Amino acid sequence: MNQLLILASNSLQRKSLLRQLGLKLKVMPSKIKEDIPPALPPGMFVKKLAEKKAIAVAKKVGHGIVIGADTIFVCGRNKFGKPKNKKQAFQMLKQMSGKKLKVYSGVAILDEKTGKKAIDFEETTLEMRKLTDGEIRAYVKTGEPLGKAGAIAIQGLGAKLISRIGGHSSNVMGLPLHTLGKHLKKFGFK
Repeated sequence: MNQLLILASNSLQRKSLLRQLGLKLKVMPSKIKEDIPPALPPGMFVKKLAEKKAIAVAKKVGHGIVIGADTIFVCGRNKFGKPKNKKQAFQMLKQMSGKKLKVYSGVAILDEKTGKKAIDFEETTLEMRKLTDGEIRAYVKTGEPLGKAGAIAIQGLGAKLISRIGGHSSNVMGLPLHTLGKHLKKFGFK
């Protein structure tokens, strides 16, 4: 397939995951305001935000297949996106410590030329170890939690915080490869 594939994200992890699939892509962050109503159920929330990102980039490029994605962690009734600073990262991790979590990643694929689109999400469960304040502070001090949904980078040091993953780890890293691959086939990608 010679169609241009555009990732509507500046996430190094998403870019890396797509390249692992052998896909050539252009990266163009959406820079949208993430103002989806927080009362939406988590799956709908990430789908709406992924779609909003894909649409914003598709309008700029005018052609190609655009992929938008969004990820949140859910602990009880709380949804956690990216922490704004180290203090917020500490608070998120403290609240999730020792708990079962759900991670939702939404993905939207949009063909700007034809208007064809596919929007879906994937859910993964995690069990987080019970962490001491010292462990949380040490992890936050590394800077790794910043820019990561739920303040956890399972592809890095954050892997030590998790005792169990139920589902696809790529979903926790921010891009549900299983779901994405299923839908990319509909757009002519192998």
